[in-house]
Amino acid sequence: MYIYEAHNLNQPTVMIIEYIQPILYITGGVTATMLLQFIFPKWQAKMLKFDIPNADSMFFFMHWGVLVFGFGMLLILAADNDALRFPVLLFASLQKAAFAGLIIAKRNKPFTEKLFPAAAFDVVCVILYVWYLVAIS
Repeated sequence: MYIYEAHNLNQPTVMIIEYIQPILYITGGVTATMLLQFIFPKWQAKMLKFDIPNADSMFFFMHWGVLVFGFGMLLILAADNDALRFPVLLFASLQKAAFAGLIIAKRNKPFTEKLFPAAAFDVVCVILYVWYLVAIS
């Protein structure tokens, strides 16, 4: 018997609890692809039509890729680790909401145009993660 069966939870709550593992594997895997930004920064910058004017900017561009990759790997780890799940989903939600918020706030800037799909993905992630966090509380 699952814990939620003993608590008579509603169907949407049961659904997010049952499917959180594949959700975390998929969203974590997609998030972890940002490692490509670290490995192939010039290709990624060209694909996003980003102007990286100097080595300092390239350093932060590459570092951002590693940080986001780390969040993706933490999401994958949290799929199978209940102890990690709450803090990882909490901070991943904050990070993804902040990123999407920045893109929306700067939507009139030319550099954000290619980031709209990533922002939309992050908004969906935040909805799913917060839904799960509320369901288990």
